[in-house]
Amino acid sequence: MSSEHKGNLKLTTKGGSQLLTIATQCPSTGGDAVYLARNLYNLIFPDFIFNDEGYCNSNGLSTPNLPSELDHDKILSEEEVLIYPNPTNGVLELQLPNEHPYVLLEVKDLLGKTIIKEQIFDQKMRMTLDLNDLPDGLHIIVLRTKDNYQFAKKILKTQ
Repeated sequence: MSSEHKGNLKLTTKGGSQLLTIATQCPSTGGDAVYLARNLYNLIFPDFIFNDEGYCNSNGLSTPNLPSELDHDKILSEEEVLIYPNPTNGVLELQLPNEHPYVLLEVKDLLGKTIIKEQIFDQKMRMTLDLNDLPDGLHIIVLRTKDNYQFAKKILKTQ
């Protein structure tokens, strides 16, 4: 039986196929299981992109909570947003780009549930984010600017 490895993670061909079957369902029908399967799949295949519009629209379903069109030119790069250290023991340092004075910062769990939500209105380009109250494991930091630029990064919190 063949398998894919990434660090300590191992996914058999059969397990990967089953996980991908769940992950490529429309979230409107599959619910949280779809998001969990996607996050697990992306741990081994981080570059794989899931297309809700394709999955949902091909079945005549609506796409949940997504804009009708994603502007890929409005994604901030890792060179523009610095978040460190990663992994973290609970305290993160963030450096935000100067040209985006308003930022909505969210920390999400692997199911996509927002755990922390903070609005940054001033020109604070450096900040500290305390994650000590969160459980250990993977979390996703999401930044959105007033002019619709976005950034997301997986963060590993350990003790």
